[in-house]
Amino acid sequence: MTKHKVFDLEFLINLDEEGDLYNQVSSQFNEITTGFYNSANMELLKQLRLKPDTRAIELACGTGNLAIEIAK
Repeated sequence: MTKHKVFDLEFLINLDEEGDLYNQVSSQFNEITTGFYNSANMELLKQLRLKPDTRAIELACGTGNLAIEIAK
């Protein structure tokens, strides 16, 4: 049985700025999706079979985690 984490969404009621919403939601999003994106990024890197002298550009990289792995 999969156990789902429940997040407190009370902060949505009294937001003064859009930035507050982003800050609250982004931390929860990162916490929920980190494992998935790490696995997906590593699989993508295996499929790309990049050689050490390969140049790559990553657009719209979000967290930059994939770009960091490519650089390694």
